[in-house]
Order: sequence, then C-alpha cells, then structure tokens
Amino acid sequence: MLLVEPMTSHFFSDVVYHYTSFEALKNIVSSRSIWATESKFLNDQSEIKYAIHLTLDHLKGIYERTSSREIKETISLLSKLTDRFFVSSFCSGGDILSQWRGYCKAGNGYSIGFSVHKMKQIAKKKGWFFNPVEYRESHQINDIIDVALRDAAIENPSNNPKRYALLFMKKFGPYLAFIKHPSFYEEGEWRLVAVLSSGKSHYIHFRQNRSKRLPYLSFDFRTAGLPIQKITLSPSTNSKSRLSQLKALCLSNKIQVTLSNSIIPFRQ
Repeated sequence: MLLVEPMTSHFFSDVVYHYTSFEALKNIVSSRSIWATESKFLNDQSEIKYAIHLTLDHLKGIYERTSSREIKETISLLSKLTDRFFVSSFCSGGDILSQWRGYCKAGNGYSIGFSVHKMKQIAKKKGWFFNPVEYRESHQINDIIDVALRDAAIENPSNNPKRYALLFMKKFGPYLAFIKHPSFYEEGEWRLVAVLSSGKSHYIHFRQNRSKRLPYLSFDFRTAGLPIQKITLSPSTNSKSRLSQLKALCLSNKIQVTLSNSIIPFRQ
C-alpha cells in the first residue's frame, strides 16, 4: 500500500476546505457535485511533469546499478504515459488569508468544508483518489515510488518485465498527481484526483473560462450522503447580508451545515 499520509499535524484535519466563489458554491450545493479540472490547465502546469521527471531519474539510477529488465520496461512505459489527470484542490484550513487572496474575489469568497472520511469513501467507490499532497522528496521516493516498485515485484514472481511495468503503473500512476515540488510545501494541499486513460474522452465536460475551454470531470455525491460539514464566508464589509444569502441557499437545497464568518479583519 502506498504511503500518502498527512506530513505533520499542521496538514491533518478531519475536514478539508475548497475555496471558491458564490456561483461555484451554488453549483456544488445544488448539483451535489464538484468539478475536477485537467491538470495541464491548473496554475502550475508543470507539476505532473515534475513528478514524472523525479520518478524517471530515480528509475534510471536503479537501472544503472542493476541493469534490471523490469526497470528498463518501466522507464519505457512511464516515458510514453498518455493518461490524463483531473484535479480538485483542498487545504486543511478553512480561514486562511492567502487562500482568500488567491482563489476568491475580494469580499466574495467561500470555503466549503468537506469531511475527509466521507470523501475518501465516495472516492474509493468511484475509482477516484482523495489524499494529501506529498512535498518531501525523500518521502516521494521512499514511501511512494519505492513502495510501488516493491509491490509490483511481489505480484510478479515470474519476473516478466512487461507485467512488472504494468503493475507498477497501475499502483503508482495516480500518485503522480500527489507529488509536488518542495517549494509548495506551505500549501498543505489535499487533492481529489481522477485518472482517465486514452479512449475515455466521452466522460469529459467543458466549461468556458475567459478565452479558454477547460476540460473537467464531475465528482457526483448525490447518492452518497452530503460530505459538506461547514461553510465559511471570506472577510467582507457586508457579512450579515451574505450570511443571510447563504442560509437561504442552504435552506432551498435542504442541507444542514455549520455556517460562519471569517475571523480575519477585512481590508480593502
């Protein structure tokens, strides 16, 4: 089993938060779903490439020492990866100034608190993944890459190179989306991830964002019980009216969650 666990208590929580606008909040609440955008359209477009390069460098080092046919085949398969990754981001804090500034318009943002336990349950049933991001390079190698290599070897007693490479990619492939450069450590990010292989593009939807059409997948939780536990409003000068608006939204959609205002002072 791959070891993607919270790095410190600072990043661990029973609830993780998705920062967004009121329009997106309305869509999530009314549709009982959340969107995961294709990774190449995220702010850091190089992050999957970083994980691939890190893994290839590690595998090439092993091959130089061992001349293993299994590792050679794995390098070849990973180098030709065509899978598409779809990501929705969360963090462990529900009232963080940098998140309000980065993901919400001034005075009009919301953080939606999702139960980690429920999200993991739903993701597992749907073949998705819900885990914290790993930023520490030593853990990326020892607890993710090397564990997948070991597990593939255990399940390939005949030492068939192609079977070994396929087993490794089946176990490790999705975790490429959970490996990020150490410089992003302070984000403390959690991710909801889906991996789409070639030939399954019919599952993809598109939304317009300025001049771009962004591909996304919808993570539906209508039949699984509401994983939302709380909603926090960003700092603003009209918190009372916004809170009333939020209460009306929850009432009209028949959901009961904890509602609160940010404790951060509003600044223009």
